[in-house]
Amino acid sequence: MSARAVLFFPGGTKPGLGLRIVSPADLNLDHGQAAETGADKRSDLIPYCLDFSGQHVYFTTGADPLAAAHAPFHHAYLREHALGFLRVPAEHLAPQPLGELRPVLLFSPGRCGSTALTKLLAAMGALSISEPDFYTQVAFHAAIRASKRLLPDQAARTMLARAGERLLAPFATSSTAPCVLKMRSQATFAPQEIMSAFPSWPRTLFIVRGFQAWCESRVRAFPDSLEENFLNFMFALQALRWLRGRSDCLCLDYEQIQNGGTDLAQRIADFLGLPKPSPETISAALATDSQQGTALERGRLARDLPQATTQAIARLWQTRAPRALLRELGLEHL
Repeated sequence: MSARAVLFFPGGTKPGLGLRIVSPADLNLDHGQAAETGADKRSDLIPYCLDFSGQHVYFTTGADPLAAAHAPFHHAYLREHALGFLRVPAEHLAPQPLGELRPVLLFSPGRCGSTALTKLLAAMGALSISEPDFYTQVAFHAAIRASKRLLPDQAARTMLARAGERLLAPFATSSTAPCVLKMRSQATFAPQEIMSAFPSWPRTLFIVRGFQAWCESRVRAFPDSLEENFLNFMFALQALRWLRGRSDCLCLDYEQIQNGGTDLAQRIADFLGLPKPSPETISAALATDSQQGTALERGRLARDLPQATTQAIARLWQTRAPRALLRELGLEHL
């Protein structure tokens, strides 16, 4: 069988993947079979992950693109609902025009209310897709290559572009509303890789949050050390500087999102060309836990941290906060 054939792999992902970044290792690839002719043209295919070494894109079958777009986490929905996977060689994927659809990318260091913001955006009339994880996969791949002083992976960039087009294709003709792609926090490791996947660089949204509250939230949610959290926050600030210099970027504050102010809604509406929502619409959109039913829902993370931990976070920021960069970004309050 040709190594460059389109193959079908029945079944879903392996169990216990949690919040792990998507990878071909998530899949059971022992029983591939030649796909039927034209299988790679099916309208229900959703890009799941990329294979950098083999230059393949893996698509789910059996999942609903619209339901995946509306899920709290796109990648988690695919892991739960995929009935099989189609492995398509990169050379089979021609560029796919998206008409007037112009994505807007939403970045943050995570734990900043970005999932809640996608709910508000949906209530305002925008299409929001939360964490299509092949973008994260490419950013992480690029960051590893950069740490080894390797050149950018042009093949990965091309595969990312083709996967992104197929993610958005179901919505290209059915909606004229803005389409916001919410990125996972690791996307800030290499925003240039994600931006390069589009024929013209998209507008961007970026959410920031004070380091103390952000790091405390991260400690409740993830096992990363304080040093790892600090480095992730630095990646995010550097990504914001890069995006501000190269895209039309609107920076938002976590506290504004939590408060659900009409001023915030007006700024977003003006930026995206949407009608301003009513106060009632804003309240309804933000009233419930946007991550309900996931590993990050509020009830699972509601615990006090030891005083020693909160004090260690405060000392870390007092001694190592990047004051010059914060002044440059106008974010001294963080």
